[in-house]
Amino acid sequence: SDRIRTHIEMDTALLDAMIPALILPPLVENAIIHGLEGSSSGGDIYLKAGLADNQQDLKIEVIDTGVGVTPDRIQEIFQEKKRKTSKGHTTGIGLLNVHKRIQHFYGKQYGLTMQSTPGEGTTVCIHLPYQHD
Repeated sequence: SDRIRTHIEMDTALLDAMIPALILPPLVENAIIHGLEGSSSGGDIYLKAGLADNQQDLKIEVIDTGVGVTPDRIQEIFQEKKRKTSKGHTTGIGLLNVHKRIQHFYGKQYGLTMQSTPGEGTTVCIHLPYQHD
């Protein structure tokens, strides 16, 4: 019901931006499952989109106010090694797949970055070239 609140902040000039299919759902799903699901009070998910500082690339952020993750866990998520199972939930492979797919299409300078503070929340940032119709 009202446990998870969503907020979208986007420059309407970017509505014509072309992004690869299915890159946002795994990020939002992770924010819900790993960030907010365990909290009885829920929390907020912010989806922000804008131009990067260089004004040529697109920056999309998925931010949750959930439990956060440690720097060691972030490093594990982005390493390509055998995954541990985790209580039937995803194990970060969706994030790694999105990151690798973006880099495959656009180059190593693009992809995902992740910042988090345990107990405060997590931000996953998508870096893409700004392409539009």
